[in-house]
Amino acid sequence: MTSAKAVFLLLSLTHCLADTSRVRGWRGIVPLHSTRADVERLLGTYVNKRECVHSICSYYLDDVIVHFNYSAGDCNSGRGAWDVPLDTVTWITVYSKPRPRLSDLNIDESKFEKRKAIGDTLLYINQEEGVSMEVWQGAVMSFNYGPTAKDEHLRCPAKDQDTIFSDVPEASRTRLLERLNQFVEYSRTEQYEKQYELFLPKLAAKMFPVRNKQEFGKWVRTQEGFRESWIEFKPRSITEIEDDTYGKVYLIYGLAKTSEGGKIVESSRTTKAVIKGGEWYLIDLFRLAPL
Repeated sequence: MTSAKAVFLLLSLTHCLADTSRVRGWRGIVPLHSTRADVERLLGTYVNKRECVHSICSYYLDDVIVHFNYSAGDCNSGRGAWDVPLDTVTWITVYSKPRPRLSDLNIDESKFEKRKAIGDTLLYINQEEGVSMEVWQGAVMSFNYGPTAKDEHLRCPAKDQDTIFSDVPEASRTRLLERLNQFVEYSRTEQYEKQYELFLPKLAAKMFPVRNKQEFGKWVRTQEGFRESWIEFKPRSITEIEDDTYGKVYLIYGLAKTSEGGKIVESSRTTKAVIKGGEWYLIDLFRLAPL
């Protein structure tokens, strides 16, 4: 990127974040109010610039990589988390090139709640305006744009258990819930060797810098950010999707409760699971997700 482009990007981000009361999405695309058609009018549909997997479309531009999450349907469909039509933008994640320094954005940090994420990463969150940033060692790793507090009336009511698990084979529902509860229990009691066994073996070998569950246990005990103290995880939606590598995959979204310094913290998390040999395995971390 030329220095002129870098300066333009920095000025744009500063303009968007310095006064959070004026933030409205990203480049005019506003979560819960803009559609896939609006995005494509702005960025086009060129194959070499865009990649879509299920309800997420990614654009790889000169100055940013940007991911758009689209609604799978309204509340009546049973598949959406928000009462908006299919293909409405629900969340935007932006990775800037190069990564700006938080100190260069001239934002009012008092308007952002700070939360510890994975490792040394901090989350700066403005719930009122639906804006958050992931900050690592002073660099802004991502900008996130989601529903604002004024959009809360569009959130779908909590689903009952039958609706949440409707995409899951009936005979496997109880076992999936057991495995999710095991993850929480093994975290709470620091049984990390058992936690390792919840991940699909071939994926765990690639995901973690260890060779077996014993090494995993030792490794986790040295990773303060990774070593969360879980209290509870309640699924809010489980959606079956097709994956080129794993076939049928179940995208799990839910509300987590963790303990941080004696304080109970709630956060939305998402992970993915598969059934292999009649057993459930995780194929992703419990990643932070939009509230």
